[in-house]
Amino acid sequence: MQKYDYLEWLIKWFSKRMEIPADAVHRDFFKEGWLDSFKTIELIMEIEKTFNLTLNDAIFSDPRFSTILGLSEILIEIKDVNGTS
Repeated sequence: MQKYDYLEWLIKWFSKRMEIPADAVHRDFFKEGWLDSFKTIELIMEIEKTFNLTLNDAIFSDPRFSTILGLSEILIEIKDVNGTS
């Protein structure tokens, strides 16, 4: 899985739920109000199921976790560490 694949999946996930601007990948989805606590849990569960990954608590304090681009970078790093696809 490439970062682009995660990025594309995340863009689609957000786009299915709301209209997002062209520069959405760089915007903080919490500050924009795109995610609340329930939608965050939904996103995490769908990521774990779709990509067969386990997201640990450390990623939630990673500043990149708040943007689509940053989250895609985190996912590729988790994939690399775990050797999963």
